[in-house]
Amino acid sequence: LERPTLTMFLAIAGQFALKFAFSNIIEVKLIESDKKLRMHPVMILLSVGIFGHLWGPTGMLLSVPLMALLKISLFSDLVPASYRDPILVVLEGDREAPVKHGLEPPTASPLQRVHRHQGSRRAPPGG
Repeated sequence: LERPTLTMFLAIAGQFALKFAFSNIIEVKLIESDKKLRMHPVMILLSVGIFGHLWGPTGMLLSVPLMALLKISLFSDLVPASYRDPILVVLEGDREAPVKHGLEPPTASPLQRVHRHQGSRRAPPGG
């Protein structure tokens, strides 16, 4: 190599340029276009702070993937709508988040259904 310093500088500058392009342009567009992964920026910053406080720099790196995992797990059939819907509203910062994802509204509890059913009964005739 005739100019090792220039080669090293160009290699480092190229790495920085690629990192900048991927993290600030490409990844942002991918996550922004994915409706299931959309999260409010304040929630992302809050999760980075909380996980950073708990686990240090490792927690800061893992905070966004863990929040994405939490959000994706909310779409499971095992999560009741009474838990899922408020968490989605907080994560996305949008009151219409459950409706935008095409999720069914929470149904009445079994106790409320029984009460409604008993209230609709009529007294037998003649008695």
